[in-house]
Amino acid sequence: MTNIINTNINTNINTNTNTQINTSININTNTQINTSININTNTNINTNINTICKRCHIMNNTDNTLQAIEGYISFLDAEQKVDDELYSERLSKCDCCDALINGMCKYCGCFVLVRAIKKELYCPYPQNKKW
Repeated sequence: MTNIINTNINTNINTNTNTQINTSININTNTQINTSININTNTNINTNINTICKRCHIMNNTDNTLQAIEGYISFLDAEQKVDDELYSERLSKCDCCDALINGMCKYCGCFVLVRAIKKELYCPYPQNKKW
C-alpha cells in the first residue's frame, strides 16, 4: 500500500493593531510505506492415528463408526448376546491379539465389538481359537 501525503498549511492572522501577519507554511511529505506481511501457519497435528482405543477397539478418530457399532449392538436380541462377563473376557483376548487392526479382526474382517458379543460366533484365529 502506498500513501503519499502532500500538506499545505496557510495561516493568515489579522490583529486589531493594524498589524498583519502572514504565515505560509508548506509541508511536503512524500512518505512511501511498503509493508509486506506473510504469515504461513501450516500446522500438522497427528495424534495417535494408528493407536487403537482399548475401550472401543477401534481407532480414536472414528466416533461415527463407534456410534454405528454401538447402535447395531443395541438392536441385537438378548438371546443373541453373551453375558457381560464373557463379552469382557473375549474383548480382553482380542486386545492382546496381533490380528486386531483398527478394531477389526484381520482374519474375518469383523469389528471385534460385534463378533465378541454374538453367542454363535467364535475367534477366527487360524492356529488356535482364542475364545
